[in-house]
Amino acid sequence: MNTTSAHQRRLHKYRYSVAAKYIEPGDVVLDAACGTGFGRTILPACKRYIGIDYWWPDKHLAGTAFKREKGDPIRDEPDTFIQVDLSAWTHLPVSHSVCVSIETIEHLKDYSNLVAIAKASRRLMIISTPITPTSHANPFHVHDFSEESVCEIFEDDDWKLAHFEKQPARSCTHGIFVFERR
Repeated sequence: MNTTSAHQRRLHKYRYSVAAKYIEPGDVVLDAACGTGFGRTILPACKRYIGIDYWWPDKHLAGTAFKREKGDPIRDEPDTFIQVDLSAWTHLPVSHSVCVSIETIEHLKDYSNLVAIAKASRRLMIISTPITPTSHANPFHVHDFSEESVCEIFEDDDWKLAHFEKQPARSCTHGIFVFERR
């Protein structure tokens, strides 16, 4: 494991750990751009976990680490992993109470669909993204955001910012935003 990947994993783990503080036992969590499903290991308290991602790794954690155990007191239903394009997907398979989107919005040319999916949450949206310019240095980042621009995208008559924190990294600062229904 090289230093950069280990550092990136620590940053990602921290972002999911912040999200975990807001998850309640009855929550249905939609993890937008879940990758391998790594976030599931940090969000154990939710009733149901739905991981969605465009990219599907060969060694996805679905079906191995997260099978429902008989008599599981927390989760009523098994975890679900769905391969979808977040910029085009409109069919939500189940109502969700919390949307977690860690380091996703900056990758989508048109992020309006992700915003709609997040705002379909019944309770919370937890969004993490760089809040200093990164698109010049990272070819996969198509947008640069600031703390103010993220709030402009997600706050409205139904949603307000409940928590914000900065997470400094080596090359930029990331913002972790928790929006709650008004």
